[in-house]
Amino acid sequence: MNLSGKNKNMFKSAQTGNLFTNLHHDLDTLAKHPPAFIIVLDEQGVILSADERAAAWLKRPANSLPGSRLLDVWGNGKSLLEEKIVHSSHLHKPTRFEIGDGEQSIVVYLYPYVERNGNLTFFLFGQEISERLKSEGQIRELAEQLERKVNERTAELEKINLRLEEEKRRAETLAHFSQLLMSSMQDYKPLLQEIAEWVARMLGDMCFIVLFSPDNTSYSVEGICHQDPDRLAGFQQALRGKSFPLTSTPIVQAVQEGEVFSARNITQQELLQIVIPEIQALMPAQGYFSVKAIPMIANEQAVGILCVAREQNPNEYTPQDIKFLKSLSSPIALAVQNARLLEERRLNQERLRGLSQQLVQTQEKQFRELARQLHDNIGQDLTAINVNVTLVRKNLPDDCPAGLAHRLEDTTKLVESTIENLRNSMAEFRPPMLDMYGLTSTLYWYAEQFHKRTAIPVRVEDRNLRKTRMPPEVEIGLFRIAQEALSNVAKHAKVQTVDIHLSEENGWVTMTVEDKGVGFSLQDYDSEKHWGLIIMRERAESLGGHFQIDSKPGAGTRVIVSLPVVEQE
Repeated sequence: MNLSGKNKNMFKSAQTGNLFTNLHHDLDTLAKHPPAFIIVLDEQGVILSADERAAAWLKRPANSLPGSRLLDVWGNGKSLLEEKIVHSSHLHKPTRFEIGDGEQSIVVYLYPYVERNGNLTFFLFGQEISERLKSEGQIRELAEQLERKVNERTAELEKINLRLEEEKRRAETLAHFSQLLMSSMQDYKPLLQEIAEWVARMLGDMCFIVLFSPDNTSYSVEGICHQDPDRLAGFQQALRGKSFPLTSTPIVQAVQEGEVFSARNITQQELLQIVIPEIQALMPAQGYFSVKAIPMIANEQAVGILCVAREQNPNEYTPQDIKFLKSLSSPIALAVQNARLLEERRLNQERLRGLSQQLVQTQEKQFRELARQLHDNIGQDLTAINVNVTLVRKNLPDDCPAGLAHRLEDTTKLVESTIENLRNSMAEFRPPMLDMYGLTSTLYWYAEQFHKRTAIPVRVEDRNLRKTRMPPEVEIGLFRIAQEALSNVAKHAKVQTVDIHLSEENGWVTMTVEDKGVGFSLQDYDSEKHWGLIIMRERAESLGGHFQIDSKPGAGTRVIVSLPVVEQE
């Protein structure tokens, strides 16, 4: 580590201002943080002097260090030390570097100094940094721990956010399907297929929606979806539009008891024991990893099954999945129940309408028969009596009592009046012109008859009626309702006139009977006192029509009836 003469001359001629400036700065640092040791070296690297702390660092007795070469007694980092001394001597600049032996670490400040005699001396200061490095290591460890915790918490928050997003999406889906199911009324079955597709796509791998028959003797599959298109086609061909006997399988037993059927790692052989023969060939060879059958309950009775299964995804359905499926099964069950109640109501209404029509037909038949009998029997007898009385009156002798002729004349008038009343009664039972000329002509005739009997004029307006003839049951139905409405007017209305309007639009004929009489309160309506209103309503509904009555005390009454004149969808 000897210096050449050229280097010595460089040190001699060099300005030492920069050296001492750096030395001043580093000494200031050392003053704030006292050095661990100080060693003075000559240009050969021989120790000129060293303090006790240097001896402790070098692990040598202090009195043995002077005269020893530093590189001979230095421990770890010997090559680095030599490199730095050579570097500093060549550039005549101080240098700074770190050296550690595993247990302790120091920062070494190395300053070259050219004495007046031209000799090069090195001042070596050692600054202890083991504690600092230890603190830095602890800080790094704490920072790493903090970073790990932050990463873990971030991952947890991401999972929570994903779960919340999934729950939100499921809640929105549930609300969407619930609204559609409630608004679909009887047309809910296409929605079941849409629901099955959504469940199979979101939860995997397949979904069936099964409905039991109302009497629990059979079932049908209304929603089918499988992620494998080929398997889906097979299931649809085997199940779509078909009904199967409802047998007591483990799934059916659990569902009918209101319990969720759950099976894990169910084999193909076990599947063959519980599925119908039509789909046994479609069962996967590896079986299913998970099967869940959710009961669809309405009014404490199972109306069907919401079934899901996984054959590709080995993960079990989560409690959140089951909760969602249960929530989804409720509106499906309610929609099914409502649709069945509506269908039952419709059938009952059809049966009632059929019975009402039979009753009306029977009544009209009885009216025709009674009119015929009155005409053929009583009418002819009264005519014969009238002829006989007339002949007797004409053939009376001149000397007969005067009162007898008068009495016979009264009898003749009474018989003629009875015949007229009988004709009116027969017309009430079944007006012949209704069959011959239709509703409008019959209403005009009946309005005249009503005016004669009650002195209340009736105006008939039919300008908006396009059809001259309508189905017989419609004509007789409207005529009977008009009869009953005019009868109520005569009994209760106390009016000066009555208006009957006939109109037709979009296959419906509407008749309005309106008066400006005393009216009545619909809130105080008493069916026992207004039996005629019930009869009119039942007649209209039996023909598939609508009946409405508007009335207020002092504002008159308006009866509105609409009947279909074409076949309704």
